[in-house]
Amino acid sequence: MKLYFFHSTQNNSSIYSKIKNQIYTFDYYKEKGLLESFFAITDTCLSNECAIFETGAGSIKYRMSSKNTKLDVIYNWRFARLLMFKKALRYININKYTHIYFRRAILDDLTISFFKKLKKIGVQIIYEIPTFPYDQELEYVRPLIKKLDFKYRSELKKYVDIVVTPSPLKAGEKIFGIDVLYIPNGIAVELIKETRATLQNCNTISAIGVAGLASWHAYERFIEGLREYYENHGDRNIVFHIVGGNENNEYYRLYKELVDKYSLSGHVILHGTKYGQELDEIFDNCNVGIEALGNSRKGIQVSSSLKTREYTARGLPVVASGKIDVYSDQYQYVMYVPEDESSVDICKFIEFYDKIYPNAESYKEVHDYIRSFAKESCDMRQLMLPIINYISLLDDKNK
Repeated sequence: MKLYFFHSTQNNSSIYSKIKNQIYTFDYYKEKGLLESFFAITDTCLSNECAIFETGAGSIKYRMSSKNTKLDVIYNWRFARLLMFKKALRYININKYTHIYFRRAILDDLTISFFKKLKKIGVQIIYEIPTFPYDQELEYVRPLIKKLDFKYRSELKKYVDIVVTPSPLKAGEKIFGIDVLYIPNGIAVELIKETRATLQNCNTISAIGVAGLASWHAYERFIEGLREYYENHGDRNIVFHIVGGNENNEYYRLYKELVDKYSLSGHVILHGTKYGQELDEIFDNCNVGIEALGNSRKGIQVSSSLKTREYTARGLPVVASGKIDVYSDQYQYVMYVPEDESSVDICKFIEFYDKIYPNAESYKEVHDYIRSFAKESCDMRQLMLPIINYISLLDDKNK
């Protein structure tokens, strides 16, 4: 049996978190005998340092020394991706892999050329699109990336066997002319630690928002809500922990400016990027997860974000904008704020919190229940079974 997972991204990103969970799940299916000859890859990140991580083989890093000129960055970026595809193709040939799972990041002539070579040697291509439609996300990348994607997306149907996406589509709807397999985003629940947060004191509510900090996270809506709440003599101590970003991130700077402007330093804490034990320790002080509050800015009506899964796996109730796919209308541990630009109503937030946690004994009980729900509704082992079944069908047809 062969399983290889090849990817390139930053190891503190949400993308890496999903990849890590996918590696874990594919390895699980390999051990169960449900996967044999299989190869998975994700595309390179757009930073000046790209790292290629190989399951069970440490890591290889390509340092792209850049003078930060546009031409230099583009040259280094393409060179790193060319090396990645060349190395990937060699591994596939040597090990006779028959399937590839490819997570979309950048679509250009190098990707299409790689797919064309794969089809020539009979490799079946499963192509994951994390969000669809994703055109609005392209507004935040370099103009060249956007142009390349629009130019080459029509070529995919020549080579891709099926598209996998967590974005709900209409029955029978195709993406770029390719059949679609709907797989909700999942997470390896057992790899996520349940929060140990309990009642801090009767007057304090601690919430957490973990993100790479982009416009659609819209945490300024919560900050503006805090401003209004305290201007109106609110007396509960609300502490919002924002984890992610740094001074190079425009939204990190925006939140910092608002916190300073409104004198909210005791109520909004900007931690920067944290992961591992440091992140766990922050979660252990928080009893509510704040999801993206501006999904309407991306045109997303139903969210299937990984962050929702992580909050749920940790046992946290969630505040979000827009419906979350794994939560039914009867699910009581989510608070939806209006899908607009208004500030969050902190009084309603407090009511939501007090209803969920009526007494000191309820904290562990609530966390355990929500974590159990996560195991049933968004554990990756269950959600990825249709992919495994699809691969089995392809194998049967090719025998």
